Amino acid sequence: MISRKIIIMLLLLILVSPIFGVVLPEILESEEYIESLADIVNATGLIYSPFREYMVPGLDAYLGYMVSAVFGSLIIISIYYIILYIMRRKS
Repeated sequence: MISRKIIIMLLLLILVSPIFGVVLPEILESEEYIESLADIVNATGLIYSPFREYMVPGLDAYLGYMVSAVFGSLIIISIYYIILYIMRRKS
């Protein structure tokens, strides 16, 4: 079972994720820089993402980042438990 401390830390990270994905790029104007780098190395469209640019259609950008963080966390936790199950089964 996941400890209470880990759950609290994940919730805090989910709540602050829009700061790093929405607020700071707007302040630092770094989003355009990253997109221009992707164009230079022709990296557009190389990776499939269910949430393009961490946006969920119909939701605000801040909520989209939080939803993406929740799904990402659930995927990582699921992978952890699958590996744990396999390791316990082998031993």
